[in-house]
Amino acid sequence: MTNTFLDAKIDAEKRIFLEAKMIALRAVDVKTNFKDVCAKAFGGEVILISRPKNQNVVLLSEAEYNELSRSAYIAKLERSVEETKQGRTVTKTLEELRAMEHMSKEEAMALFEKFKGSLQVPADFDAKKEFLEYLDEKYGA
Repeated sequence: MTNTFLDAKIDAEKRIFLEAKMIALRAVDVKTNFKDVCAKAFGGEVILISRPKNQNVVLLSEAEYNELSRSAYIAKLERSVEETKQGRTVTKTLEELRAMEHMSKEEAMALFEKFKGSLQVPADFDAKKEFLEYLDEKYGA
């Protein structure tokens, strides 16, 4: 393959190697050289497209995206298996689940309070706040 504009940009100052060997380009460079940028992404490169106000986006091949999605799914499955091994599960019958669909906001909040100690969430995640927002959305504020 010949040395394209994008190759020259990468060889110059536009290439920033992060841990993932990501190529950083300005949106204007991507716009004018879209075909070359897509070829790089298809070839396995991950492209960071810098935009104003730090609203950056990442371009990667569909194969790379699928692999990331697959890895995330496998990690969720592994966490689920580990939680099951530790006995951190709740068992409900189909009838109990159907009844939960029609519970009041107060009943839902009581159920949340009952099980909140067993929730495994990141330290910066406010489960109660998120749940209250969900209830407000479902039942109206």
